[in-house]
Amino acid sequence: MVDYVEFHMSKGGFERLVFLFLIFILLIFAIFAYRYDSECEEVVCEEKEEEIVEISEISTYNVKITKLRFDPTSLIIKKGSTVVFSNNEESTAHKIYEIRGLFYGPRMAPTDSFNVTFNQKGKYNLVSAMSKSTKMSVEVIE
Repeated sequence: MVDYVEFHMSKGGFERLVFLFLIFILLIFAIFAYRYDSECEEVVCEEKEEEIVEISEISTYNVKITKLRFDPTSLIIKKGSTVVFSNNEESTAHKIYEIRGLFYGPRMAPTDSFNVTFNQKGKYNLVSAMSKSTKMSVEVIE
């Protein structure tokens, strides 16, 4: 029967254990740092106030895509209104979609455009497949 267990470690073994422990801590830190979701994919973020276009008697709205941003970033429109998306980028193609699957737009090369008619009341979040930070919201009312 064993009364006790002895554990012996040399000085070099202890240093290796400390080194592995530090590597483990740095790995954990790196995982949590990587999960941080920034709204900006570039080193410098441009501060821009959110522009909202209110409803009116207009039935067609124009939305431009420039510098990986929608302009305007938010619309409040009447049911049955049409939104025309224009890609004003110099070299970036975009493919716009509604995150719940209302529509998937075609690939738009620079200077291309397409339109969507919103026939259902609700709030919709749109995003470009080329840059997840390119977001827009559309609220459709009666």
